Amino acid sequence: MIKHPQVSTAMFCQCFHERFSHEMSSSCLLQCKLQIFEDMILVVQTVSFVINEPGTIYYTTNGSTPTTSSLVYTAPIVIPSSATLMYFGKDAAGNVSAVMSQTYDIGTITSVVHSVAGTYSQTFLANATVTISYINGAGGGGATEGDWGQDGGDTYISCNGTVLGTAYGGKGAEHPVAGQNGAAVNVIGGKNIVGGGGWGGSGTGFPNGGAGGAVNGGSFTVTAGQTITIVVASGGDDGDGDASGQDGSVSLSWH
Repeated sequence: MIKHPQVSTAMFCQCFHERFSHEMSSSCLLQCKLQIFEDMILVVQTVSFVINEPGTIYYTTNGSTPTTSSLVYTAPIVIPSSATLMYFGKDAAGNVSAVMSQTYDIGTITSVVHSVAGTYSQTFLANATVTISYINGAGGGGATEGDWGQDGGDTYISCNGTVLGTAYGGKGAEHPVAGQNGAAVNVIGGKNIVGGGGWGGSGTGFPNGGAGGAVNGGSFTVTAGQTITIVVASGGDDGDGDASGQDGSVSLSWH
């Protein structure tokens, strides 16, 4: 335990930080100075003070210098958005510590949806957790008179070249047999659904193309400098365009 250099008595404070952005939590011990990684992106932060003798902690969260008329610490402080916490301690004998401060950069959640065939990429400037809502494979084309449907393409997400989740496209119909539904595979803990993705094309009076597979849920982490690539595939054609399968789609967010 280290005494605060500005306090003549044995009074000191400790501060514990709890991260709520993941299931696992990490705590940073502070002894009158918050020791927290500056580049840490947080969603919700709580701050708790502990003193080793009778005393009072005064604080503000709007960046203003606290006084004895400021808020009094009585319970963990919840900081849900970016803010500057300033605080000082005063013991029963009237000894007062220096004012300390800590700025919290609470990360925002960014969400994206891609439902048009193409390749998309995102390079991260800071560590982040990426959560996938779904990856839908493209549907296969339906059969029409004189044509067989084309297969739908595979839709996937990769990070620095490593594929993390793929939803396979549905197969095109081969008259008179309908196309097979696509499957899915991933390494991020999501649920794989056969035929849960884009619908297959349908020709009137002819067999339908198979639906694309789907990955639902799952998350992974990226570090600063890494790039995720999203490839959204086109739906299978039937040859004349009136029974084409649906394009793939992806929905994900990060913080």
